[in-house]
Amino acid sequence: MLKRKRHTRSKQKPKRTRYSNSKLGYVYILKLIISDKEICYKVGYSNNPYRRINEYPFKCEMLYVFESTQSIAYKYEQMIHNNYTYYKYIPSIKFSGYTETYITIVGLKLLRDKMVCVFESEVKE
Repeated sequence: MLKRKRHTRSKQKPKRTRYSNSKLGYVYILKLIISDKEICYKVGYSNNPYRRINEYPFKCEMLYVFESTQSIAYKYEQMIHNNYTYYKYIPSIKFSGYTETYITIVGLKLLRDKMVCVFESEVKE
């Protein structure tokens, strides 16, 4: 009688994520001025938030930048998007990230409590 060879599970590698616990990540809030009558706010995550200003085809102002590790920053950015869908806004001009825009700024207390504010605009809404 032939013995069946037992298959043992190989050790699984830990799940890889693109967000590091040691590198910095940022949650930013931009004020987008699409036209004289259309203003909205974009909440996003980036490793370099200041380059975002040049990516839009209209005027925008950086209002806030919060800093933490990449994994924490990404987690809080996602939490804002999930919890504040009531304020969601779809701008008349579509652009990369237009689904992450809002009619008002929300969630700042949570971000201030959990992350370091590294930039705050002098002009506040």
